[in-house]
Amino acid sequence: MWRAWRSNAVFKRMLLALVVLIMVLWVCSLVSDDVTQSLREQRRERGLAADSRELLVREQQRLNVPDADSLATRPSAANTRLAPARNAKELLSGMRVIVDEVGGRSRYRQAEVEARIAALHLQDLLLPEHLLSEQGLRSGRAVIRRYITLLNYSLAINRTSQAELEQRLRALAAELPEGRAVIASHDRNAARGLEEDNALLNNQRVAIGKIERIYALAEARLGQVQLRDNALIFERQSDANEYNRLVRDIQALAEQRSAIYRYRQARVQAELDEISKLKRR
Repeated sequence: MWRAWRSNAVFKRMLLALVVLIMVLWVCSLVSDDVTQSLREQRRERGLAADSRELLVREQQRLNVPDADSLATRPSAANTRLAPARNAKELLSGMRVIVDEVGGRSRYRQAEVEARIAALHLQDLLLPEHLLSEQGLRSGRAVIRRYITLLNYSLAINRTSQAELEQRLRALAAELPEGRAVIASHDRNAARGLEEDNALLNNQRVAIGKIERIYALAEARLGQVQLRDNALIFERQSDANEYNRLVRDIQALAEQRSAIYRYRQARVQAELDEISKLKRR
C-alpha cells in the first residue's frame, strides 16, 4: 500500500507541498526573529536617546533654580577622562559623568552668587533711609555696584559652563551616529536658555537704571524731600510724578521678570512631558 501511495502522483504533489510549507514556516520564523530583534534594538536605542535628552533637560531645570542644597558640598574641579563613546549605552553613561561634573560646579557657583545677592537686601534700596541722606545714597549705590558685579559673574558662570559642557559632549559623541541627536538637543536647549538668560539680564539692567535715576533725583533734591507716614513728599509735583513713574516701571519690570521665570519653567516641563510620552511608546 505504501508503495502504491509513493507511486501516486497526487501523493507526490502533497509531499512536495508539505516540504515547501515547512521551509516557508522555518524562513518566516527566522525573519520574525530578526524583525523582533530589530524592533527590540530600535526601542532600546530610542529609550537611550530619550534618557540622554532627559538628562540634559533636567540638568537645565536644576541650573535654572539654584538652591542652598547646592552649597552643601564643594564639587571637585577635576574632570574624569572619557574616551569617545562606542555605543548608546556608553554615550549615556559618559553624559551622566559630564553633567554631574560640569553641572555640579555650575550649580555650586550659582548658589554662591544667589547667597551673595540675597545678602545685599536689594528690596531695601528704595527705603527712605537710602534716599534722604548722602550716606544712605552712598551705601545704596555701593550695593548697586556689587549687584551689577554679581550679575556679570553669574552670566560668566553660565557661559563658561555651557562652553565646557558642549566641548565635552562633542568629544564624547564624536564617533557615534546617535551622538548627532544628543548634540542637537544640547544646542537647542542651550540656545533657548541663552535667550532667556539675556532677557533676564536685560530686565535686571533696565531695573537698575531706573533705581539709579531715582537716586539721582533724590540726590538733586536732598533737603527738599520730606518723609510723612513712611511716604516721600516732594516739594515739586513734577518730581513726585517722576518718582512715582519710575517706581511703577520698576514694579512692571519685576512682573516681567517673574513672567520670564514662569515661561522658562513651563518650557522645560513641556519638554520633559514630551520625553515622557516618547519613552512610553
